[in-house]
Amino acid sequence: MPIVSRLSRSLVTLTLLTSFSAVAQLTPVPIGSAANSNLRTYTGGSNYPVAPATLVIGGVPFDLTPHPGSSNSLGVMQNPTGNSQLSLFTSVPNAARVYALINSAWGRLDAINGRIEFVGTNGAFASFNLVQGQTIRDHWTAYNQVITNPTIVTMSWPSGVRFDRQTFELPPAFHTETLTEIRLVGTNAGQPQGAAFLAGVTVEAVIPPCDPDVNCDGSADQDDVVCLIDAIGGNLDCICTSLDFNNDGNADQDDVTALISVVAGGDCP
Repeated sequence: MPIVSRLSRSLVTLTLLTSFSAVAQLTPVPIGSAANSNLRTYTGGSNYPVAPATLVIGGVPFDLTPHPGSSNSLGVMQNPTGNSQLSLFTSVPNAARVYALINSAWGRLDAINGRIEFVGTNGAFASFNLVQGQTIRDHWTAYNQVITNPTIVTMSWPSGVRFDRQTFELPPAFHTETLTEIRLVGTNAGQPQGAAFLAGVTVEAVIPPCDPDVNCDGSADQDDVVCLIDAIGGNLDCICTSLDFNNDGNADQDDVTALISVVAGGDCP
């Protein structure tokens, strides 16, 4: 790996920072092969966009998936009639919240159509009920039109079809673990009570703040940059943290460049 021996120690005075904030990152999770139904064949469904496509609803991007084997389609995870469990597998570390596009075929006010579950490493788990009139409603205009959750953001198309964007706040256990599975669980699904479908998912992860005080003297300044240069060059006397400051799997000049940026006021890598 390259050594930063040529990087000058004659650095300009760098700005001392007193706090470093976590950074939120949005990761769309396509439904992919988990899609088991073509939403464009539903009542009014031909007005939905053809996938693949990206929708931005309330500032959140969603990657829409085609239905496998179908042309001009939009794939969704659809709970069948009765009781069922469908899974979407993913791998997103440090998840803080999940945005989901969930509506239903049919829908009767106050009916519980099931729940959405989130599973993470080391036992992290969360479950949210899908209740008609509160967090879910019909995708069209024939059945339940009521939805009272104030965080819902809606996008509509001609003929009255729509997507409702839900927000699910994950418990703190997920903030240091990896979200591995999203389950759409159907309970007594059918007509007229409703059968939930999932059309899109985006996970908001909070990247932990970095600590540029690599020599642990209580300050983030030029001495930290000099210390990291020395440590990558082989002198580990001053370093108290990992040499891989930018978390790319290597200890090299890129780490020094990232540290200089952060000490000078830039974002964490």
